[in-house]
Amino acid sequence: MSTARVFVIGLDGATFDLLDPWIKEGRLPNLKRMVEGSTYGRLGSTIPPVTPPAWTSFMTGVNPGKHGVFDFITFKPNSYKKVLVNSSHIRSKRFWDLAGAKGKKSIILYVPMTYPPGRLKES
Repeated sequence: MSTARVFVIGLDGATFDLLDPWIKEGRLPNLKRMVEGSTYGRLGSTIPPVTPPAWTSFMTGVNPGKHGVFDFITFKPNSYKKVLVNSSHIRSKRFWDLAGAKGKKSIILYVPMTYPPGRLKES
């Protein structure tokens, strides 16, 4: 029995409105091969389309009101002190957390809002 595999490439801030002309001009030959040999799609973003809430919505499948990430910066509780948002601020399970609970393995590399990493399941 073969196992289906999924490979996702996310380019922060890059839209196909920007990429398509470069692909057609031959400036992105590797991306062209990937696009031609696979399935791809255009994603809607969060409002505003800012990296932390957008990537967190992608990885959790819920909106910022549910996952709790709205910007690059938030305030420390009961304070006016600003802190950088990181993965510890995410209030929802990410898709790889859900997959891991079902015994599936994931490799997550260079994805915004994934630092600090969660605990690894011992095998």
